[in-house]
Amino acid sequence: MRYENNIDTLTLEVTENCNLQCHYCPWEYLREGNRKSMSLQTAISAIDFMKNHSSSAGECSLGFYGGEPLIEFNIIKKCAEYARKKFVEKGIRIHFTTNATLVDEQKAKYLAENDFNILVSIDGPKHIHDKHRIDRQNKGSYDRSIKGLKILLNAYKNKLNCLGINAVVTPPYNLNVIKELWKENPWIPKDIRLSVDFVSTAWTDFIQRYASNDIHNPTNDYKNQMKIFKTNVVHWNPEKSSVANSLFESAILRIYKRPIWKAPRKWYHLNGCCFPGLRKLYVGCDGKFYMCERAHGAPPIGSVSTGYDKQAIQNLIKTYAEESIIDCKNCWAVALCSICFARAYFDRKFLLEQKRKACNSARKNLKERLVLYCSILEENQHALDYMKSMEFA
Repeated sequence: MRYENNIDTLTLEVTENCNLQCHYCPWEYLREGNRKSMSLQTAISAIDFMKNHSSSAGECSLGFYGGEPLIEFNIIKKCAEYARKKFVEKGIRIHFTTNATLVDEQKAKYLAENDFNILVSIDGPKHIHDKHRIDRQNKGSYDRSIKGLKILLNAYKNKLNCLGINAVVTPPYNLNVIKELWKENPWIPKDIRLSVDFVSTAWTDFIQRYASNDIHNPTNDYKNQMKIFKTNVVHWNPEKSSVANSLFESAILRIYKRPIWKAPRKWYHLNGCCFPGLRKLYVGCDGKFYMCERAHGAPPIGSVSTGYDKQAIQNLIKTYAEESIIDCKNCWAVALCSICFARAYFDRKFLLEQKRKACNSARKNLKERLVLYCSILEENQHALDYMKSMEFA
């Protein structure tokens, strides 16, 4: 029944093409040389599908994905205009991540006037960004991305909450160097939303090819950011570090708002799994349905022409559950586990050993965050009260 009326987020892969070839991009490794773009009819059909299956959802969300989405700016415009008409009553949030190299004044003006939420991929200062975010002529993309960000900021003016920066941290994992971005560009607002992620090397040979000579131990820098976050929260410091917040606040929020039970439960949900294709539905260029943009190796679960393939969804869930139970039933972290389908599939097949690698990392991270959570409350039992009004992203 939930699949009939609860779609929350639709992501359209408007193109497989990209004007960059970032060294750590999994799609550069997984996609064939002959890349496709989504037809307008496929995109419209996908939006219609969300409309017809979202009557019980709240405000819906429409995202665009690539490649580089702005390569298909005209399709984005037509889809956005169509979606706003279809969702005029409840509204719809429209968003995408871009390398910003194709941004000009005309595009920025349109995006700002239509309240697009934009995340710009910039990995730090020039010498960090240009190390791995290169174009197809092996030239760094920093100058073009920074120019695009500046154009966007000028267009958005009083809509700063609609813009953000996404930084991917690669070996040698120097977190402090991200802050040099503001030294090189003092016009970037200090309070702009910042998302920081450690590079994911699953499905790629990034580490073997590009990071063999780098230092692979971010421990000291990571612990320093953890101390900064703790100090700011304990002492209610309004000048919070964006880097530290991005790394720890969401994880601490999940612990703070965890379900609390009076007795041990007889069953637990499948780790951090959602219902495949329900909370997030990802539509490829060819119109096939997938659970989300992060599940690079998962099998399709339907299409715009046939709708959900319920048998494929059931098989996906069943395989994951049956293969995982041997580990999960004895895992101390099961109640707070964040591992999902996206970390367990490759080439349409479930790989237990691949999932176990993710599980080991997740347990280590959860242990660190539980220690951080408890140490914060030991120093100030009300330090996390501000999270009462917060919601999960």
